[in-house]
Amino acid sequence: MKFTFPLKLIGGLNNTREHWRARHRRVLREKLMTAFAWRQLAGATPSGRLVVTLARIAPRALDSDNLAGRMKAVRDQVATCLGIDDGSDAVEWRYAQRKGLPNAHAVEVSVQARAEWLAEEVARLSADACSTRFTGAPQNERTQSGAEVRTGRRVAPKPRQGPRP
Repeated sequence: MKFTFPLKLIGGLNNTREHWRARHRRVLREKLMTAFAWRQLAGATPSGRLVVTLARIAPRALDSDNLAGRMKAVRDQVATCLGIDDGSDAVEWRYAQRKGLPNAHAVEVSVQARAEWLAEEVARLSADACSTRFTGAPQNERTQSGAEVRTGRRVAPKPRQGPRP
């Protein structure tokens, strides 16, 4: 089950210096948007051990601890909709982010059975390994921040020409 809904995630746990009432309103709005999207867009929930991936779609990337902090309200509401505690061992939480268009903010929630998720990961990793092995060309990879990195031989910068100022 996968669905995407528009939501601009602001702040985090302690990064924004906002009044407690303003923070409460913001968190409540994020939870209500998540609950509404769950009811409107979600299908049947898989059973057993789950892997929940929360992906932030925004123009700029965040580091991993700020990403998890900004997703806290969404994680709490998804756990409530699943009927479990968000600290339960029955669910493995994953965070991701993708670059979106300017001024386009959204959250993508993916809930999968652990066995299904593992099968997809194995297929993805074997496809990446096969494409590298047979083409011999370096592949593009993504860092945790979502930036694309070209793997392979690094080229040294050209030496500076002319006198130094």
